[in-house]
Amino acid sequence: MTGLGKLWCAAREYYRAFGFYKTVGRSFVVGSAILIDSILILAHKAIRVTNLALYRYFEDRNIVNTLKKYPGVLKIGIVRVGGIGDAVLLTAFASAVRKRWPEAEIFVFVRSKSQAELLRHNHDVTHVFSFRDNLYLTEEVFPILCSRLVKAHLDICFLDRYVVKVFFRDDSFGEYKKQVERAFQKYSFNFYNFPHHTCDLYAKFGMSDFALRSACTGLSITPDQLNIPLDERSLDCLQQLPPCYLTVHHGADSEMNPRHKTESGLQTKNWFGDRWAQVVAFCSSRGIPVVQLGVSTDPLIPGVLDFRGKTSLMEAGAILKHSFLHMDTEGGLVHLAKAMRTRSLVVFGPTAVGFYGYDDNINIASDRCTACWWSTLDWYRKCPKGHDLPACMNEITASMVIELLIGVLASINQREADRSILQLLDFSLFSEKALLAERDCLKDIYASAGLTFRQMNVSALNSETGAYIHGSKNWEYPYVVRMIENHMTHTEQARVLDVGAGRGALQIYLASEGKRKVFSCDYDYNEHSPHGKPMGGSFLRTYSGSISFRTGSVFNLPYDDEQFECVVCVSVVEHFRNKDRALAELIRVLKPGGLLVLTFDVTTDDRKRSLEDTARVEIWSEKGLQQMFPDCHIFASDTLKHDIEIAMREIQEASIEGIPAGLTVGGCCFRKKAV
Repeated sequence: MTGLGKLWCAAREYYRAFGFYKTVGRSFVVGSAILIDSILILAHKAIRVTNLALYRYFEDRNIVNTLKKYPGVLKIGIVRVGGIGDAVLLTAFASAVRKRWPEAEIFVFVRSKSQAELLRHNHDVTHVFSFRDNLYLTEEVFPILCSRLVKAHLDICFLDRYVVKVFFRDDSFGEYKKQVERAFQKYSFNFYNFPHHTCDLYAKFGMSDFALRSACTGLSITPDQLNIPLDERSLDCLQQLPPCYLTVHHGADSEMNPRHKTESGLQTKNWFGDRWAQVVAFCSSRGIPVVQLGVSTDPLIPGVLDFRGKTSLMEAGAILKHSFLHMDTEGGLVHLAKAMRTRSLVVFGPTAVGFYGYDDNINIASDRCTACWWSTLDWYRKCPKGHDLPACMNEITASMVIELLIGVLASINQREADRSILQLLDFSLFSEKALLAERDCLKDIYASAGLTFRQMNVSALNSETGAYIHGSKNWEYPYVVRMIENHMTHTEQARVLDVGAGRGALQIYLASEGKRKVFSCDYDYNEHSPHGKPMGGSFLRTYSGSISFRTGSVFNLPYDDEQFECVVCVSVVEHFRNKDRALAELIRVLKPGGLLVLTFDVTTDDRKRSLEDTARVEIWSEKGLQQMFPDCHIFASDTLKHDIEIAMREIQEASIEGIPAGLTVGGCCFRKKAV
């Protein structure tokens, strides 16, 4: 922030928060107030002009140059500049926008580079812009910024302040434009005074953050759309941690508005360190380690594994992903944990459970005193009710939290990430005889995707929709269909998830039968587009009526636990190393009794290294299968290596496109046992 900016903020907060009118005689104040108002208004205008000039100098050229790379397409911007939690919440917003406009290019604007890194792997988003960390833009600048963006660069721009104002380039959006303008008139209670009186906004409408944004935009924005795709690099930090642990955070968001920071790093919505210490001691007495996340300046809780300041946001996300439970006060890491599908125990104080809370978390709040945030300008520094200790936080004792923990920790040994809960139903390797036997099924799969069937060993692409079949999928897709038909007990309207589906024809075929609800998840639907022309948008637009699409990572699937009767994953596992973590994630979203069907490249151990390339990172061998599934005795067979060698020879004789020498494909079908 500039020196002038700091002066303005200090003057404004003192003037408003400490009740200048009450400090001197009323007759003198009336005249003085006019003078002070005039000075502050002039100073405010100067700051706004200065900040906007700085923005234009530092950022505008970068934004313009980037947007010029996308001519002739629908361009949509989403602006939500705040802390870590705000950046995480943007992912649900972007998912809803992508669902409404599948072919749009979506640009989001966040505060910092670290927040941009958090969104870098989210392929609902075309590009992330971060304002320079040392450039502080006042809230009053953002409506001007959005207006400028739609005049010259964007077709639509959403400015998200809980209440969302939508800016349009022109009237071409017709009824939708009228709908959101009516909604804004209804809900714009504190939009131009944001974030002041947010508590009154909640008191007036009684809506959650998600419900309010949905009402303002006409989009369906829900917590289950939160999505931070994890990459393998972010998983490396897990090697330093025990297999089972809890996480805790004791501090305020390090990336929030600079004006809202305190010297201690804590706010009135933070619980007390000595009480967290009692909770950590209880967990330790049960033999459960607790990892403390946060920045290096957060107060240290005795007895924790100290990871303060030692992780990036993505690494913190990976640690939260594999935590049994996260403990915190309301803030950014709770939202990040939710995006990782990890449950949190959250101590609420001045902020409202009904506005920020998630139903599946353990939310603890005072019965008598709560929801007073932004009732005063310095609520985060001192209790708005005048208590030395915030009454809402002081009423929550360590024993209350420990009592809730006892029930949660009782189930810690029943966690279902263990591969032993899988019952092997089938293991098959490529054979030309099986390929020929599935000819009719294969033709139906081709027809469902509008593909011309020529031969059973080559790839095919629909140049209009982007749907395709890779060479080896001529064997793999019919294998998956046969496993579903043979082993699914309840196929009518069963929920089937295709992980790593891309634009593959299998999901289209499964949806075309009308028997099942088909869900598709892939890291990037533009992958493998011919001639560098992205085809993901066309594919999503064509099939979004029959298939529910999400972008995501196999290490953090954007779905809650036990959602699907069947999960299929076709030729995906050879593209990464951490197969055990990916498999645990597939098991997590599968219902007990559900079907897991995997297909994969496979080789013999002595050929494994020579087949590694930029696409195939780690290929299963007979030894790899034995290590991954130790309870499946078929993988310990003395003949397995010989069987793989036969399949490698047959796939070469069949001239299957895309399969190099020394490699073949195989498939497994498992049932998830009820625990």
